Amino acid sequence: MLREIADRRAVKAAVGDWRRKFSHGARIFPGLSGDIYWHEAPGVWGRFTRYRKTSGEKYWNVFGRLPFRFRSNIVVEVNPPLSSTYRNVVGLVARDDDGKRWMLHRGHLHMSGFNIDAERFRRSVRLASEPVVLSTGDVAPYEYYRVADLDDWPEVVVLQTARFVDECARLRTMYANRSERTSHTPKSGRAKLSPELTGGYSLPAQEERDAYRWHADVWAALADRIDARGVAHSNGRVGRFGPDLKTPAHLFEIKSDTAASSVQQGIGQLLLYEALLGRRFRKVLVLPAPLPAFSGVLNKLKIEVLTYTRKGRSVSFSERELAGLLSRT
Repeated sequence: MLREIADRRAVKAAVGDWRRKFSHGARIFPGLSGDIYWHEAPGVWGRFTRYRKTSGEKYWNVFGRLPFRFRSNIVVEVNPPLSSTYRNVVGLVARDDDGKRWMLHRGHLHMSGFNIDAERFRRSVRLASEPVVLSTGDVAPYEYYRVADLDDWPEVVVLQTARFVDECARLRTMYANRSERTSHTPKSGRAKLSPELTGGYSLPAQEERDAYRWHADVWAALADRIDARGVAHSNGRVGRFGPDLKTPAHLFEIKSDTAASSVQQGIGQLLLYEALLGRRFRKVLVLPAPLPAFSGVLNKLKIEVLTYTRKGRSVSFSERELAGLLSRT
C-alpha cells in the first residue's frame, strides 16, 4: 500500500531528487523563466520550480514532448502539496511497502474549454491506479498513478516520467479530437481567434550564462563529412541570400535549436533558396533533434531532416543517414 509523505522537508527533498535525476544527461534550454531539461531519445522535457502566489508557495513541475513553445506544449503538471493542509493539487509523494519514494498523479488534466476529470482519465488511461493512505490515516478519495520511482537510477526516472507524459499526451489528443467532432460551428470567425497581447512589457533580469556559437561548428562538421564523400559543395549566395551548404542536388539549412521560430525560418529559407535558384533540389533542414510531430507537413513540403549530435563541443552525424541522403538525387 502506498502511504503519503507529508512532511514539508521530505517533500522538498523528494522533488529535489526528481529534478536532479531527471536533469541527468539532459540538454538544457532556457524557457518558462528557467531551465528546461530535454531528453531527445524518449522525447520528453521537464521544468521544475516553486513559486509564490497570494495563496502561498506552490510547486510547478510541468512536462511536455515538443521542445519548443514550451508554455503552449505543456502536457501535464505534477505538483505535490507543500503541506498536508493544502490538497488542491494533482500530485503526491508517497512511500511503498519496500520503502521507495514515488511521485504520484491523481489523473486529472486541464484542457482549453474541457477537463479530463478523474473518471474520464480512469476510463481511458492504459496505466494502473492505486489507493493511497494519507497522512491523516484516511484513504485518499482518489486513486493515484505512479509517475516515477524517485529512488531509482536517473535513466529509469527519465523513462518512467516519459511513459506517464506520453500517456497523458495520448489522452489529450483523444479527447481533443472528440471535442472537435462534437463542437458547434462558431457564429463568427472571430470566435476561434486568440487575441494577441498589446502594449509593452518588462523582462526580468536573468543570471549570467555561458553561450556558445554552435552554428559554425555544425557547418564545419557537415562540410567535412560531405567533403569526405567526394561531393562538391559550396555556400555561395544568390544576391543577398544563400543556403548554409549547397551540393549540385541538395540545399542544407542548419539550425542550432528546434524552437518554433528557428524551424519556421529554416523551412522558409529552403523554399526561398530553391525558388531563387530556379530548379528543384532536395531540401534538408539540419537540426539537433527530429520533429516527429511535423513529419507529415515536412513530407508535403518535400523537406527532409538531418539530425546531428553534440557531445561537449564536438558535432557528429549518422554516417548511414548522411550517406543515404547524399545518394538520393
